[in-house]
Amino acid sequence: MHAFRPTNELARMDFSISPEGDVRWYTGTFSTDEKIAGREDLCGEHYAVPAVHARHLENNTCFAYMDGRRMVVYSCNQVPHTLRRNIAEAIGMPLGDVRVVKPFLGGGFGNKQDTMYEPLVALASQRLGGRCVAITLTREETFVNTRTRHGFDMTIATAADEAGDLTHRGIRINSNGGSYAAHMHAVAAYAVTSNFQTYKASAVQIGESSTAYTNLPSAAAMRGYGIPQLNFAMESQMEDIARRNGWDPIDFRLQNINEAGFVDPFDKFTVRTCGLRECVEQGRRLCDWDRKRKEYDAFNKTSPNLKKGLGMALFSYKIGVYPLQLESGSCRIVMNEDGSAQIMVGCAELGQGSDTAMCQIVSQITTIPEQKLSVCSAQDTDITPYDNGAYASRQTYISGSGAKLAAEKLVDTILTHAARTYKLPKDELRLASEQIWHRDSAVCTLAQLCTYINFVNDQKTDTDHITAEATFICKKSPTHSRGAKSSTAMPSAGWDRN
Repeated sequence: MHAFRPTNELARMDFSISPEGDVRWYTGTFSTDEKIAGREDLCGEHYAVPAVHARHLENNTCFAYMDGRRMVVYSCNQVPHTLRRNIAEAIGMPLGDVRVVKPFLGGGFGNKQDTMYEPLVALASQRLGGRCVAITLTREETFVNTRTRHGFDMTIATAADEAGDLTHRGIRINSNGGSYAAHMHAVAAYAVTSNFQTYKASAVQIGESSTAYTNLPSAAAMRGYGIPQLNFAMESQMEDIARRNGWDPIDFRLQNINEAGFVDPFDKFTVRTCGLRECVEQGRRLCDWDRKRKEYDAFNKTSPNLKKGLGMALFSYKIGVYPLQLESGSCRIVMNEDGSAQIMVGCAELGQGSDTAMCQIVSQITTIPEQKLSVCSAQDTDITPYDNGAYASRQTYISGSGAKLAAEKLVDTILTHAARTYKLPKDELRLASEQIWHRDSAVCTLAQLCTYINFVNDQKTDTDHITAEATFICKKSPTHSRGAKSSTAMPSAGWDRN
């Protein structure tokens, strides 16, 4: 496919994990043999998942024109701030002279995470004296010329002792990367390492992965970044082991899951919160698992043709990509005179509901009802604060934490103005039900304060258009746990895997 890769292998990553959690890296060779790493004790079973397309309703589209000396690009892209940097580098313009606008999207699912045709339309507009240039793909072109989910060819081996404890786990992933690199080996690497984050094993843990160039559409991110493919193989094999040994599938899984306190052997972060066990146990109760399993087993023994069944599978996924790269999310909240507010965030709404989540977070802290909060869904790099974008299930936690900090800062500003206006101790004031309260007495409504502070002209009052902006940044704590801290004194929080 490419002269610089004569074997068509783009990249690979191979490792073993000791019982103590230490990773040893090595370079393996491409293989489809059932023996993972050539080991007799890791004789695996084969699973295959084909490449698929996100098939979002809106085809990939972008256009660009020049407004004076500045380049303006409209694109259905999930990461507008990153896209702006890539366009600026590609066409040789200062970052401040490039403006990217992301309108409301007709779905994305990871397919619109990459920089695609935007630098081309910007360059064409630049060469044509600033005229508007657009590229709008047909459905067929969207299938062929954008991104797909990686097809995986997997060999996976799992062994348990008589007590049901896992002892050996191994996996080999051969990934179809398509004709160009896109996300390179990252998706397969993420999947092969995640295989060892859901379940533990006491003796042997080995992972091998390879991504190859093929003559198919390029593959990249799509909803779960390799984990859905991995999960199909991993959970199918866990179910088969439970059935062969007569173990309850839920009990077998819960006996072997990693929980809070687990230290990831690769990035060395500590899982501080993990709702996996609680999620499974809640599901067990809600579906009446134990009763139905017994009832169905009895029914199936006497029914030759009609069968009844009850199944389950686990899916765990860590959010964000820290510490591989900086994770940050910013939010700006602007108050109006009537007590309503606009929320500006850089994270992209693509149908997954992030705007709703931001609204709920701000509403809970400020007590402003959700119907009086308006989230600006069209990201504009000239206006909306910086955010890394929509990927890795990061928005509620990362971007939402930015919204939380901004809302807390806004409440503090509101109480500061109320204390000055009404000459009351700030530490005795609180905001509740859209009112400022002094102990048990309502002082004024939020709308009254905002109107007064915005318009009063008595030369004594500190007039102000009440706003707040904050940035949340993930940082590694001194104990090397995968925590998250803001740039303020906010204590580190856990990373959920549920």
